[in-house]
Amino acid sequence: PARTPREDSEAVLDRHAEIAVRMGIAVGIAALVLPSVAGGSLRIGISLMGNEMGGLSAGLDAHPGLSALTGFVLAVLGAYGGSRLHSRRARHRNGAAQPPGTATRRPVGARSASRASSDSVS
Repeated sequence: PARTPREDSEAVLDRHAEIAVRMGIAVGIAALVLPSVAGGSLRIGISLMGNEMGGLSAGLDAHPGLSALTGFVLAVLGAYGGSRLHSRRARHRNGAAQPPGTATRRPVGARSASRASSDSVS
């Protein structure tokens, strides 16, 4: 949700940085938790009369510390850039060629002719 000017002035981080930190925390936590849940090992072998003839071992092990840190940093950078890009595109899409605060506004009491006629009918 959009902040009021008072909330914006009292905030520790600007809106883009706040979004980026939240995204970084979410990705960092996921990068810490998912490797511990996904760990496992597998052993496949062929045995003949109780003796193992050959086999294959596979294991999935991870050290999530570095991956969590990398995920946090990349998520913060990506979310910050994406938030800046989104606000810039939204500003240009809404006709930000005018300086901020100079947009023409209709008075509150002004109504379109079609809406006024439909209200008087009912």
